[in-house]
Amino acid sequence: RRGAAVQTSERRLLVVLAVAVGLSIAGIDALASFIVSYSVEIGITEATAGLILAAGSIAGIIARLIAGWAIDRNRSADLTTVAAMLIAGAIGVVIINLGGRAGLVAGGLLAFVGGWGWSGLFTFAVVKDHPEAPAAATAVTQVGKLVGAGAGPALFGVLADSFSFRMAWWSTMGVLLVGAAMMLFVDRQRPGHRSASPAPQP
Repeated sequence: RRGAAVQTSERRLLVVLAVAVGLSIAGIDALASFIVSYSVEIGITEATAGLILAAGSIAGIIARLIAGWAIDRNRSADLTTVAAMLIAGAIGVVIINLGGRAGLVAGGLLAFVGGWGWSGLFTFAVVKDHPEAPAAATAVTQVGKLVGAGAGPALFGVLADSFSFRMAWWSTMGVLLVGAAMMLFVDRQRPGHRSASPAPQP
């Protein structure tokens, strides 16, 4: 019965992670989908806006490569690091929202690096925590990714059209921060944290 309870607890944490990764992907996919439209909205030419998107995409790819290199070096992936990158992405969105044209470039690069660079770290952490069933564990979290990837840009578009780009960016920041908070919550329940807890004294 205790084993069944542990398995139930792990499944619940995976569901929390699925929601967290769904929110996180929703935020960053909205950024990638609308940064060109927003750039044009604030007076940047379409050609320059395309270059901003390309530079952000390259920065995100480099961040993933560096994250993968770091995993190969120390064989560890921490959800705290994932959360920190999401927070950095959220800060980048704030800079986009408030910084005008200069903020768009600086904030966009930060948002792409933080928002896109964590994906491999996240998957590695899920697999590492569930060595007995890595495919089943990642299947749960992948559902969150797919839902977020589809819903994020659509909801951002609705907010931008119905209210304003500013409101849509604030919402993007919010979902990234909520995703980060949920990652931190699950990280506190991971096997490493539980095993690190002091044993009760006899």
